[in-house]
Amino acid sequence: NRLRYQALHDPLTGLPNRALFLERLGRMLKRAKGRMGLCYLDLDDFKVINTSLGHDIGDQLLVEVGRRLDLSVSGEGKLVARMGGDEFVILVGDTQDTQDVVDVADRVLRELGSPIHIGGHEPTVSASIGIVERAVAGAVAADLMRDADITLYWAKADGKSRWALFEPDRASNAADAATTVLLPTKGSVT
Repeated sequence: NRLRYQALHDPLTGLPNRALFLERLGRMLKRAKGRMGLCYLDLDDFKVINTSLGHDIGDQLLVEVGRRLDLSVSGEGKLVARMGGDEFVILVGDTQDTQDVVDVADRVLRELGSPIHIGGHEPTVSASIGIVERAVAGAVAADLMRDADITLYWAKADGKSRWALFEPDRASNAADAATTVLLPTKGSVT
């Protein structure tokens, strides 16, 4: 049991890790009932904290962020996991609609906005969050993660300490633009 725990939890924060998150997401998708949501979040300017205050303070900050996320989001049908680095994901099961996931994201942003005291420092912490909410039936884990990741970068592009909601049309337009850039033009050398 101890080895399984270590394999499925982040050693720094104690939160579930990517493997456990994907296991739970897979179980939810196999159930194929109801709706679900994801909040994929990345700390804003975390590299600056590591560079200016040191990796020890950065690690302590990640532990505190993980603790705050877990406390503010805990409950039936919810899972907070550290994906790696300064990225976390929140799985929200049995949603009624998008507002359920938006409420989680708003609560997280408020919680992270409260002062954090670490080693005589009070680093400012904020996060950008990509939100995806949809029916479980027909959903594919890889698509959910891709869509949440795309949406996270929309939030980052719009500024700090905010969330963005996945929009299929916006994602389709971005994919079309990327395809145009990546495909060679007629007569070009490949």
